[in-house]
Amino acid sequence: MEIGFANLAIFALSSIYLLFLPGYNLLRTYGKLGELEPVERLLLSFGLSVVITGLIALILSQLGAPGLNFGSLLTAVTFFIVVSTRELLAPLKRALGGMRENKNARAELQQP
Repeated sequence: MEIGFANLAIFALSSIYLLFLPGYNLLRTYGKLGELEPVERLLLSFGLSVVITGLIALILSQLGAPGLNFGSLLTAVTFFIVVSTRELLAPLKRALGGMRENKNARAELQQP
């Protein structure tokens, strides 16, 4: 069986996507990248990605997904990356912070 260039490229890109990007995105979301050296960043991103991908695979298998395959795992990891992106979380945090401030202000007004 011969492994072609296309199969090798797909393997390399999917390995980077599954074993680096989820952890890197999580580090970037919580602002810890500036505190780490490049080697530490790489290793911590890899370790977090392995944990995240493993947990996602465990959750998918426990939910009774119609087969844990590459497509379902890739979709779930993509969903995790999108949901944990700081550009998407910042407006939500601002909105929740504003709701808390409004709630505190109303509570102060209602006190005699």
